Amino acid sequence: MRVFGVLFLGVMVGVLLTIATPGLERFTGLTMSPWLDVLLCFALSGAFGGVLGAIQVADISTLLRSSLSAHWTPFRAYNVTLALVIGALGGIGGAIAAMLVMALDSKIAIPVQDTHRLIYIGMGTVAGFLGFKLLGKIAERVGTWLEIEKEVKKQVERSTTEIIAQERKRADELISAITKALAAQEPHASERVVADAVAALERVRGEAPDNRTAAMMLGWLYASKQNDIKKAIAVLTDALGAMKARRTEEPQNVADVLYNRACYFYRLAEGAQEAEKSNLKASMYKDLEDSVRLKPENAQDALNEPHDFENVKSDAEFRRLVGQRTD
Repeated sequence: MRVFGVLFLGVMVGVLLTIATPGLERFTGLTMSPWLDVLLCFALSGAFGGVLGAIQVADISTLLRSSLSAHWTPFRAYNVTLALVIGALGGIGGAIAAMLVMALDSKIAIPVQDTHRLIYIGMGTVAGFLGFKLLGKIAERVGTWLEIEKEVKKQVERSTTEIIAQERKRADELISAITKALAAQEPHASERVVADAVAALERVRGEAPDNRTAAMMLGWLYASKQNDIKKAIAVLTDALGAMKARRTEEPQNVADVLYNRACYFYRLAEGAQEAEKSNLKASMYKDLEDSVRLKPENAQDALNEPHDFENVKSDAEFRRLVGQRTD
C-alpha cells in the first residue's frame, strides 16, 4: 500500500512540477529547452493518466474497502504496484505517441505558453489513460505512414529513372536529327536525305517544340531545300510560342529565331505582290528590330551577310535598325 502511495505521489509531484516550470525557471534562473518542456508535459501527465487507467482496471476502490486479511497480502500488493507501474509506462507511451501525432500535424506551439502547457497536460492525461490501446493504434498508423513513404520513394526513384531514360533518348534523337540536318544542308544532298532530315527534326519538334537548334535547322530545310518559306515561318513562330509557354525564353535564342524569321519574311516579300509586300516587310522589320534589341551583334550580321536583306540594305528603315547613318 505504501508503494502505491509513493508511486501515485511521485507522479502527482511530477505533474505539478511540470505545471510550475515557468515559476521554477524564474526562481532558479535556469532555462529549459522548449521541447523538453513539451516532453515533460506529455510524459508526466501520461504517467498520471496511465495510473488512473490501471486503477480503473484493477478496481482499486473495491480493494480499498476490503479487509486487510482478505486482499492486502504482500504478493497482492506487489502485483497491484506492478500493475500501476505498467499502467504508468503505458500511459507515458500513449502520451508520447499523441505528442508525435501533434508534432507531425504541426500542432506543437513553440515557444510554450502556460495555456499550451495546460492543453498538453490535458492531452497527455487522456492519452495516458488510454495507454496501450492508443499506443497500438498510433503505432499502426505510423506503420502505415512508413509503408506509404516507402512506396512513394520507390515510385519517385522509378519515375526519376524513367525521366533520365527519356531525356537520354530525346538527347540521342536530337543529336541524330542534327546530324541528318547537317548532311541535308550539303549542296548536292538528295531529296531522300533532305526528307529524312525533315522527318527527324519534326519528331524532335514534337517532343521539344521550344528547341532553338531544331527549329532553326528545320526552318532552313523547308525554306532552302523544299522552297516552302511559309512553312519555315510557321515552324519558327511555333518555336517562339513554345518558348513563351514553357518559360524557356533565353534572349539569345529568341533573338536568333527572330532574325531567321525576319530573313524568311524578306525572302517571301521579294516574290510577293505589291499589296502583300508592304505587310511582309513590316513583319520583317519588326522581327529584325526585336532581334537586334535582344542581341545587338545581330545588327552587324544583318549588315554584313551578303544574302540577308540584300535588296533593302539601302532603305532608311533598315539602316536605322542596324545603327547606320542614312546621309
